[in-house]
Amino acid sequence: MGNALSASGAWFQNLAASVLIFRLTHSPVLLGVLQFAQFGPILLLAPWTGSAADRFDRRRLLLTTQAAQTGLTATLAGLAFAGAATEEVEFSATL
Repeated sequence: MGNALSASGAWFQNLAASVLIFRLTHSPVLLGVLQFAQFGPILLLAPWTGSAADRFDRRRLLLTTQAAQTGLTATLAGLAFAGAATEEVEFSATL
């Protein structure tokens, strides 16, 4: 159940970020850059994630990373609702 909720939340965050960037810029190129910024770090960090899962307590590691993701998403949502979200804010939040 927790995995399904986490995957759904990540999917909705990616969708919301894409919609926000497209509404701000109307640029398909920046939409592609956003997708790279969202999934590029996964490719770069993948070799070390297995090592981290073996070294650290998995439950604590998962709680820490999910809490950090939730915090960043909440910050971005707050900025978007306040009208303070710009392209620069969006791209720095995805990295």
